Amino acid sequence: TFPVASNNPVGEAKGIFPGRVVWAHDVNATNEYYVPTKSSTDFWYSDINVDEDVVKEMLSEALMKYAGTENIKDAWDAIFKAYNSSHGRGNVGYKTGEKIAFKINLTNQSCSTAERPLRMDVAPQLLNAVLHELVDNVGVAQADIFMGDPYREFRKEYRDMVMSKYPNVYYVDGAGGNGVHQTKPSVNAVLKFSNKALQSTLPQQYLDATYVINLPSLKTHNEGGITLIAKNHQGSFLEKGSDPRGQYAIKMHPYLPANSRGTRKYRHTVDYMGHEQTGGKGLIYIVDGIWGGESWEGWIKKFKSAPFNDDYPNSLFVGQDPVALESVCYDILFQEYAVDATKKNYPIQFKAEIADYLSQCASKEFWPAGVTYD
Repeated sequence: TFPVASNNPVGEAKGIFPGRVVWAHDVNATNEYYVPTKSSTDFWYSDINVDEDVVKEMLSEALMKYAGTENIKDAWDAIFKAYNSSHGRGNVGYKTGEKIAFKINLTNQSCSTAERPLRMDVAPQLLNAVLHELVDNVGVAQADIFMGDPYREFRKEYRDMVMSKYPNVYYVDGAGGNGVHQTKPSVNAVLKFSNKALQSTLPQQYLDATYVINLPSLKTHNEGGITLIAKNHQGSFLEKGSDPRGQYAIKMHPYLPANSRGTRKYRHTVDYMGHEQTGGKGLIYIVDGIWGGESWEGWIKKFKSAPFNDDYPNSLFVGQDPVALESVCYDILFQEYAVDATKKNYPIQFKAEIADYLSQCASKEFWPAGVTYD
């Protein structure tokens, strides 16, 4: 309830049912006996530790509950029609040939081989579930889907578990190779940050796509407090003229909560959330809470708070209103840290600053003096 009082809405809610967020929770999604162990060959992402059939059912149920339908194809039709209606494209569903780009999160395991069993990224089972929905239920051609994290490697486990099932999807990463395409930056610096300090190219696949699906992981962050929908696009920042595999987006760190304390400060995450080629193309948002992560490294942790009760979160969060969805996930992470005093208190320590960028996303009433977000 700090610093915005509970049940005190800010801004204009979006989506089929404005502001609706659906939370799917099934304790059978993961193996509760999994213990992350350094240098182990027992990986969190194995089919022994994640039940793909359960994940598929969770996603399908969440989408139908979000759209208010009893049929998954009707749910997708409603989702596309809501997006297109809100973007001046008419009350129309998906049209054959339209391209869909993903921003997934693969940053956590990229820095250490020995620590990979301890650090979560997006669950490959969830990627398979989403691709199943788009290909089999919507009818999107695999070749019209872009999937990857612009900097990070689409690693072997994803090639083995996802690419093997959907080989014709256009997979991208920072380096390319092994059947994966290297991220192609846009020719122009199309993202001009609203404080006028920096500009950025964006992955060309965003510009070529009609729709973007932002699929972040449920985790906290040292400097950002949380790292969900808005900050997932930190991995979309491409400095003009630089090789995608060497990107770091360190120039954006000064605007994160830990480095810019207080409220009504410029927040670059508002630009990520709202730019026409990133959040502006957001068809649907799916937060991967199958596993829960702590810190930028994504250390896999069981959640002590209810309803998790010392189990992995086993959750998915779905909606078309990114501010509402991120706010719900923030509440969950905040509560988890409030009940466990042994953990570093990122979401609690930076509560005002996290609420600052969410409020600024929702309403210009909270924008800092001298800044006009475009």
